[in-house]
Amino acid sequence: MHDSRSLLDPATAALLEQHQQADGSVSLADVLTRYLGYKVINADGTTSH
Repeated sequence: MHDSRSLLDPATAALLEQHQQADGSVSLADVLTRYLGYKVINADGTTSH
């Protein structure tokens, strides 16, 4: 049986939690934007610049 809590490592979970906005989106740091190609993860899972 798989445990869904193990899908995110603690660093990723902390990053998402610390940068979450009131609308549920996550605003990523500029240094990550260079590597990922997007600045925001929207609440519905889509990304934007």
